[in-house]
Amino acid sequence: MVDGVPWTASAASVASAVANPSAGTYTITLSQTGSSASTIVLTLTNIGKADTFYLGVGPTNFGGQAQFIQGASTWSTPNSGDDGQIQITTLTSTVIGGNFNFDATAKSGGATGTKHVTGGQFNLSINGTGAGAGDALGKSLSMTVDTLFWNAATADGALTNGIFVANASGTMDGVGAVTMTLNAICAAGDYPLSASGNVRTISISDLSGTKVWSSSGTGGGGTVTIGTVKPTLIKGSFTNVTLVPVFGGATGTRTLVGGSFTLGQTTPPTCGTER
Repeated sequence: MVDGVPWTASAASVASAVANPSAGTYTITLSQTGSSASTIVLTLTNIGKADTFYLGVGPTNFGGQAQFIQGASTWSTPNSGDDGQIQITTLTSTVIGGNFNFDATAKSGGATGTKHVTGGQFNLSINGTGAGAGDALGKSLSMTVDTLFWNAATADGALTNGIFVANASGTMDGVGAVTMTLNAICAAGDYPLSASGNVRTISISDLSGTKVWSSSGTGGGGTVTIGTVKPTLIKGSFTNVTLVPVFGGATGTRTLVGGSFTLGQTTPPTCGTER
């Protein structure tokens, strides 16, 4: 449904609806003809298995983006980090199927307001190379800030010479960016946050990037657990992290719980003192 009105794609327009130029990348195009002709486009990246993924994320993340097109007007997911979800229920080398919902905001061509797409379903033959290990280099970072869930629209990170740096951005719930810097990291383990010695910190900023809260201030702290360090993958989690205001007029204490990150790596991690 689109804005509560039933919407059905014509069979002819979805015959070649899925293009997969590389493993894990899919463009799904669904079109409705007639007096209310319109098109839904789902652009997915790093999809390697049946699972639930966020819409409203960048091309390096697991998930994708959505568009609703009617005439010259286009509405798009605004890349907040969670503008909807797509659940892939079937994924083989020849077929992809699932369901989806998303909110898309006006982008171009005189579009206004927001399009609410709910109850979407598809089951289509794949045109292209088919499914594969397309999720190996995908990325994600999510957490709960105080009581509100936050998912990164973009996430990246690397372990170089024993220094792990991860950055994520989004627009959910007033949080614009997350930065994690952990020194003296060489393997999986629990790493306490600290502002001295082996400095390890997490910070967040508001949407303007002006107000900053960090674990490095007095009263801040927590632990980051690095669960996996492989040549192509770094995974970890963090919870019970306390951030205090450190810059730009930030006020109050922020709490991070349920944090997790998965960061595909194109360059193998290095710990500096190889062992």
